[in-house]
Amino acid sequence: MTLLHLAGRTDDPELLDRAVAAFQVAVEEMPEAHPERALRWGNLALALAIRVASQPEQGSPWRARLALRRALEELPSGHLQLSSMLNAVGLAAGLLDSDREEAVRHLRAAAEQPTGLLEVRVRAAGGWADHARAAGDVPSALAAYRLALELLPRLAPRTAGAVDQEFWLAEHSGLAGAAAACALDIGDVTGAVELLEQGRGIVLSYGLDTGGDLGRLRDADPQAAARFETLRGSMVSASTGTAPLPGEPTVVPDIGDILRLSREWDKLLAEIRAKPGFGRFLLPPAAADLLPPDASSTTVILTAAATRCDALILRPSGVTALPLSGLDYEAVQGLRAQVHQLGAVISAGAEADVGEHVAAEEGLREVLARLWRDVAAPVLDALGHAGPPAGAWPRVHWVTCGGFAGLPVHAAEDPALGAGAAVVERVVSSYAPTARVLEHARRSTVHSRLGRRVLIVGSDASGRLPAIEAEVAGLSGRFAAATVLKGPSATPERVLRALAEVDVAHLACPAISDEASPARSRLLLAGGGLTVGDVGRMSRVPARLAYLSACSTAQTNVDRLADEAIHVASAFHLAGFRGVVGTLWPVADTVAADLAADFYEHLVWAWDDPAGAVHEAVRRRRAAAPLLARDWASLVHVGL
Repeated sequence: MTLLHLAGRTDDPELLDRAVAAFQVAVEEMPEAHPERALRWGNLALALAIRVASQPEQGSPWRARLALRRALEELPSGHLQLSSMLNAVGLAAGLLDSDREEAVRHLRAAAEQPTGLLEVRVRAAGGWADHARAAGDVPSALAAYRLALELLPRLAPRTAGAVDQEFWLAEHSGLAGAAAACALDIGDVTGAVELLEQGRGIVLSYGLDTGGDLGRLRDADPQAAARFETLRGSMVSASTGTAPLPGEPTVVPDIGDILRLSREWDKLLAEIRAKPGFGRFLLPPAAADLLPPDASSTTVILTAAATRCDALILRPSGVTALPLSGLDYEAVQGLRAQVHQLGAVISAGAEADVGEHVAAEEGLREVLARLWRDVAAPVLDALGHAGPPAGAWPRVHWVTCGGFAGLPVHAAEDPALGAGAAVVERVVSSYAPTARVLEHARRSTVHSRLGRRVLIVGSDASGRLPAIEAEVAGLSGRFAAATVLKGPSATPERVLRALAEVDVAHLACPAISDEASPARSRLLLAGGGLTVGDVGRMSRVPARLAYLSACSTAQTNVDRLADEAIHVASAFHLAGFRGVVGTLWPVADTVAADLAADFYEHLVWAWDDPAGAVHEAVRRRRAAAPLLARDWASLVHVGL
């Protein structure tokens, strides 16, 4: 299968030919009565069908159909790899333009096999959804998407390491957005919200366990919680398969054990959900539970899929959908690429020539104008925010999904349309990783009594950011009673301990946004890095604010894990900081220091409104340097 995967990723016809030849040999060498012969026929049929689809002049439809028929004839009932066999057969049938109902039938059977490997079942469910949707059977497609999203947390469980979690979730990036688009096609707006919440922020949701479903179950019924965790571990071990290394024996899970565990899992979930208050245990929150508490705030979920782009607007009265007809998926990807290029040029500094810096800034201006025309303006007009407010500033929480992740919607503007054609002139913006995380923050801080104990951290491990020292000195003068850790004393261990004892934390330091593994993104302190994982393991009570005066702390890996929103800012938010200030791309240290000074000048007059303080700091910087959007459009507020 390795050759077939490589051929698919590289579009290399030679690799595909080699895969076909290898599968043909595998069939010929397998004894006719062998129970796994059907899988080899299925793999051969799939490889031949891919060649027919990608190389019509070279492919042989009759050979592919012959292999498909042989696979169907030899399918063994009750075999451990039946799911894999059915998946290969279903995919081949779909590629050969056979009856779509046949492809759906086999892929659905593969996805619903309780003994199948989770990766195979999720892929089969995705294929089932694609073919059902193409056939116009939206209810069937939605059933497929729901099954796939239900299986995702088991494929990347809490007990797995960060690298494994990221790998499996990256393999299915965009699944939640496709499911939501399918629901929107039939006008099921609340269903779209719930599907997005089910399939996004899976790793982040594990951080909610201590105050969420599992935490509540531990409090209400410790015995049931212990049974659940034990059974979940057994299910993962039995249902997650990996190929052995060369020379190692194949370890085949016992089909009887898998069936027994599946029955126990279903029974235990039914028992837990029958308990008062646990009816939605492990299910996505109902859309009604995600609505903002009052009219002063609105949550807007932006989602982009291959077939449509939409804004889902959550108000106290309910959820409405606003199609973003001026955009398609490719356009959103293009905007994202321009923002990524800006970050690359800023990071390169003097190594990039003046022309590259000018082009990057012009690209950002184009992004902001397009976001205004096709996203922000339609949304704000629909909300009735047609101009600067006459009284208190209204609040919008943006939840950016898929391709929208990392785009500066809060800074969208088109100066050519006049002074009011800007988000910062109409509303105060915040971001949230998911609507569920935002609601969790609201619940966990309703009764919190937050003080004003301040921690100031300053560390220039790179030696290239001299403004950090001045930034720390200025804040130390403003908050005379603050705890200050700077230079060699600002180690990850000391900072972590101090974070548990304060209400406001300001960290001025270099940072790395790790695109290969977002869980390894980190703040660079004396003697080491403070990673997303380190912050996520903090045990603490809710705090007021974390201000991350560092580069790209709210940047998302949009190519692989856009739906997970794993970055330093979200880690601090999940750790208990109700509000976090971060950046979407690198900012010069002198600019960062000025933004921080402006922020705290406003915050001291409204401690409970850090989003408003970010808003005022951005507006001040924008007024002073309107043509340097890179300096003010990067600063964002996450949370409450």
